[in-house]
Amino acid sequence: MKLIAIVICLSIFNPSISAQKNDGYYQDKKNRTFRVFNKSSYQLVDKEGFHLYSRIVNVVEGKAKYREKKFFFSTTPSGDPIPLTVINLKKAYPASSSFHDLLDIHFRSNAELIRYDHFRKEYKLKGLFKKTMM
Repeated sequence: MKLIAIVICLSIFNPSISAQKNDGYYQDKKNRTFRVFNKSSYQLVDKEGFHLYSRIVNVVEGKAKYREKKFFFSTTPSGDPIPLTVINLKKAYPASSSFHDLLDIHFRSNAELIRYDHFRKEYKLKGLFKKTMM
């Protein structure tokens, strides 16, 4: 009985323990899904079409230090998380010129890639992906 309690406590405080059992994915107490990749945790934001992740990273600019939420994607559930940029999306899906065109039309900067459409209840990027790729 004590051994079971120790494993449960360890998996709560060390997500990589439960991640080993779930192929790199685990859920926290708030029922959010995370993926462990190269000893870093990425929160799974959306998995329709391609996986979209977020991660809090430390940023140093000169003397200023702060934490910032960065976004990543992978083309498959086990693929490497790639920084979410227009260029990286085009490289990941080179055969779809219509997807490339829509990226250029709808997003002027990489920061706009994470815009959420509250009416459709989906990320605008995911909606464009569905129109052209699915």
